[in-house]
Amino acid sequence: MKENFSKLNDKQQDLEEIKNAYYNLTSNYSTLLKTHAILQSQYTKNYSALVESQAALETQCLRNYSALQESRATLEIHWTRNHSALMKSHATLQSQCEILKKDHAELLAWNRKLKKCNNPVINMTRENVSCPEGWLLFDLKCYFFSTDIKTWQLSQEQCMSMGGHLVIIESMEEENFLEDKANILTGENYGYWIGLTDLEKEGQFVWVDSRPLDPKYRFWERTEPNGGQKENCVQMWLISQWKRWHDFPCVTEARRICEAIATLLPI
Repeated sequence: MKENFSKLNDKQQDLEEIKNAYYNLTSNYSTLLKTHAILQSQYTKNYSALVESQAALETQCLRNYSALQESRATLEIHWTRNHSALMKSHATLQSQCEILKKDHAELLAWNRKLKKCNNPVINMTRENVSCPEGWLLFDLKCYFFSTDIKTWQLSQEQCMSMGGHLVIIESMEEENFLEDKANILTGENYGYWIGLTDLEKEGQFVWVDSRPLDPKYRFWERTEPNGGQKENCVQMWLISQWKRWHDFPCVTEARRICEAIATLLPI
């Protein structure tokens, strides 16, 4: 009897434990349901907000894309207009440059003709002509030997700004004078640009006044010219083993010899 009572007591304890466990499970389940409801509500709100943000971003992207397309179209129109205007300006300037080159060549030719005239009233001699300061006189012409270096084109422009042009060599005496003076002024190991190129037509060298190179007065170094289409401008070299004329790329920087007609002194 006592033993049965003990078993019954144990079963009642087990039943209480089961009841407590069931109560805890029910309570936890209720909490989970509440948490799920809260999370579901937050998810719905966040999802709605994301959808609205996506729609707003898509609308803004479409507006920005449309604005960019309009800006691009406007820029293309402006670029086309400006490019067309620049091309016209370039063509005009190129035409004017050619006219100026022609006029300059004609003026040089007239200067040479006037110099060679035997005027009975005014006889130009070394005694009644002069050169600007820093220039040297030889045979009624003035020569300037630079110490700075420039490309051939910039050298010609610099000479023109000084009232002359890159030197045109017309005799052996003139060549020897230039070599001697250059050696005295700057020593060896230098090259000087002169006014001779074959830029217009490969192999046909002409002076800056458009006169072709005289076959009688060609002072090339023995193996020159040898540069082909890559070397179209001429330097007078002073290096002992490579004297006389050499063709070079026109973008090479070198010293220059400018030439101008001597000025007649007032009587």
